[in-house]
Amino acid sequence: MCNHDLACYKDGEEFTGKTAVDYIINYCLDHDKKFPNWYAHTDNTNGRQNIIGAVLNYLNKVEGVDTSTFRYFHKGIINGLAV
Repeated sequence: MCNHDLACYKDGEEFTGKTAVDYIINYCLDHDKKFPNWYAHTDNTNGRQNIIGAVLNYLNKVEGVDTSTFRYFHKGIINGLAV
């Protein structure tokens, strides 16, 4: 699970859920591992899209996963459409 707004700062640098996703992606690349099951849990609209975009891009470009049929859930929204 990944929340974007972590309120985590060190030496004046903010660490977010996107920072965590970038770390996991780099770990997978460095250690020849598959990306783990994940869930983006955040109300930050831009942060959520940044997290989802990074993961989907990695899965599609590196692992060859067809992400065109992935479904997104957020407060009654699936793939950007109200349900």
